Amino acid sequence: MSKDPRNPGVELNRTSLYMGLVLVLVIILLFSNYFLN
Repeated sequence: MSKDPRNPGVELNRTSLYMGLVLVLVIILLFSNYFLN
């Protein structure tokens, strides 16, 4: 947890990781709704 302003790659990687998790959750919800109906 180093607060280095010269290294924004860690924050960018963390943001993309969270976006990927949200995308996977949305896809799982869509597929579960499709299969349950």
